[in-house]
Amino acid sequence: MANEHRIVETPTARSDVKKHSIITFIFLFAGLAVVVIALKLFAISVTNKPSNAVESQAVISPIDDAPMILIPSGEFQMGDYLGNGEEDEHPLHTVYLNAFYIDKYEVTNAQYRRFVQATGHRPPMGYRDVNGELQVIFKPWLDKNFNDDNMPVVCVSWDDAVAYSEWVGKRLPTEAEWEKAARGGYLVPRLGMGNFADKALKDKFPEMNCLEIYNDKYVYTAPVGKFDSNGYGLYDVMGNVWEWCFDWYNRNYYSKSPKKNPQGPDSGTIRVVRGGAWYSPLQDLRVSSRGSGNPSYWYLGVGFRCVKGISSKNGGI
Repeated sequence: MANEHRIVETPTARSDVKKHSIITFIFLFAGLAVVVIALKLFAISVTNKPSNAVESQAVISPIDDAPMILIPSGEFQMGDYLGNGEEDEHPLHTVYLNAFYIDKYEVTNAQYRRFVQATGHRPPMGYRDVNGELQVIFKPWLDKNFNDDNMPVVCVSWDDAVAYSEWVGKRLPTEAEWEKAARGGYLVPRLGMGNFADKALKDKFPEMNCLEIYNDKYVYTAPVGKFDSNGYGLYDVMGNVWEWCFDWYNRNYYSKSPKKNPQGPDSGTIRVVRGGAWYSPLQDLRVSSRGSGNPSYWYLGVGFRCVKGISSKNGGI
């Protein structure tokens, strides 16, 4: 079964939850275990940067004024490096990618609004699960929790993301490009806190499974760039919003993926999303974690960022 379960629209209440002291103890112990594991991963991450990693270069995209970061060409290890992932993250395999530029930040409301105003494309509008009831028409630009100019745009389908990307002369990243960029030049990415399911979300939605020892101060989406960048200088690759990728999703694709510049399966019914969102547990914020969604749906927790190949003339965009 495809991993559509990794896109959860909004927290909903669960009834008949019994809280016993032993369960409370188990969750406290589990929370401490997460911290210990995180510290161990951080210890690994500071020494695992490949010797051929180079300092990333930034440019400004001329159409949407978006800063973009150069991701160098070369090989990387794609998939579950630590052995704690899902079946669709295996096998770990070597991928070679040509160099490319990728947006430093997720596409914001302000950037997407310029696209809507210039083209007449429909504004963000979609579905929202409110207390178990599906709200068919939700307008995030009319909701103060999602409409700040510097917040990532949400309620955009894969088709919407492609339309925007083409308007600015870019495209969506392949799943491989996204993962290489998100790794930041590391086998095990440096850990940094971001916007995910933590105490801020737990206070609003008590039934949610959250990391209560951390508080990012945001219940919903955060303005882009509020947390530490990764090794390449990209922001919010983990958490805030899931990000659409170009590829069709296939849980077995890694076993037959070409080594050089993989583009994903030739066909499918659902598209890849990566990175987790503001409501995601830590398990979904691993850099190898794969998600998926219906390309025609407008999810409250899904946005995107764009990429562009390198010009053959001057190495720029």
